[in-house]
Amino acid sequence: MSAPQYPGTIEFPAKFIEGEIKELLAGHYEVRFKEPDPREQDHELELQDTVFDESEVKIVDGIFFFHDGEARYGEFYELEDLLVKKGVPFDRESGMDWNAPPAIRIFRPGPPVIDHTDSTPDSYDEVVSVREIRERLSGKQEEGDDVGLTAYKKLIDLLAFLDNQFPAYPPLADYVTEADHA
Repeated sequence: MSAPQYPGTIEFPAKFIEGEIKELLAGHYEVRFKEPDPREQDHELELQDTVFDESEVKIVDGIFFFHDGEARYGEFYELEDLLVKKGVPFDRESGMDWNAPPAIRIFRPGPPVIDHTDSTPDSYDEVVSVREIRERLSGKQEEGDDVGLTAYKKLIDLLAFLDNQFPAYPPLADYVTEADHA
């Protein structure tokens, strides 16, 4: 019996596509690229015209976009492992199946390294427990602190909690143009 297959999408900066990544895309996903013209010094990465049944592949504004309507568990295991190994930032969204909720994975090489995977019902909106927020904001004022300092400490604690639960991360577009991420 084969693994369940449902939609998955992965995006990463196209400038990171090189030999090993090209080979994996060709071998596992039948994604092919045009050979560079040896007369051109600054060859832009281009896809070959390939017809895919359940897939869509494109490069838009420097971001490689690959959607597979029948990805194994809605994920790209081999590709994701290789991208992590090479320090390539990516975003992956997996569609819902009868046995698995939709999920996202965000990887940024850092520092700090962010490798965040989350099941995200409600169209990928993040949900925070109201009880957790109330607990962090409740409590008595510490002796010697004024009301403003106490409120400030509670807000800092709440922000730290939110950063831990839903880490902030740079968008993939930042990696398209910045040389220090290369």
